[in-house]
Amino acid sequence: MREPIRDVRERLAALYGRTGARVAVVLATRFGIPREVAIDAVQDVFVTLLEKRAIRSRVVSLGADESFRYLLRSCYHGALKEMKRQERTARSLGGLREWVGQDAASVSRTAEQTQEVILAEIGRLPPPYGEVLRLFLLERKAAGEIAVQLGRPRNTVYQQVKRGLKRLRGAVDRALAS
Repeated sequence: MREPIRDVRERLAALYGRTGARVAVVLATRFGIPREVAIDAVQDVFVTLLEKRAIRSRVVSLGADESFRYLLRSCYHGALKEMKRQERTARSLGGLREWVGQDAASVSRTAEQTQEVILAEIGRLPPPYGEVLRLFLLERKAAGEIAVQLGRPRNTVYQQVKRGLKRLRGAVDRALAS
């Protein structure tokens, strides 16, 4: 007989309470992963466990040591992915800053004026794009955090960031040219 979902979720919450902080500390101290990334990775793994029934049941049925090792391994891989994503994002934002700087110089606007134009154009974008870009660029939230906050799939958020940046680029170009 299958275990009721409520019991599994309660056991998973207890497991998170017992091991979540320990896993984050081990990731940060032993593997040199930034603390914030380690905490985010632990939370992402537990959110995934809540969403995927087969994995959730398996982890809940493991012993304390086995579940800790499983969670540590999963969180470590999740943290590495997040660090790579942040590195790509930093490169993208660097490119965005470079692009904004070039446009600002070409139309002889100051950086502050250009920033005001960008902020105004983000506010004018259609709802899914403006909302996601505000969280991504201005609040510097990861796609996973945005997905959870807005209740959207992570891949949808990635696409909305990509399409939103494309729309923003065009809107800023038009605004700076006028």
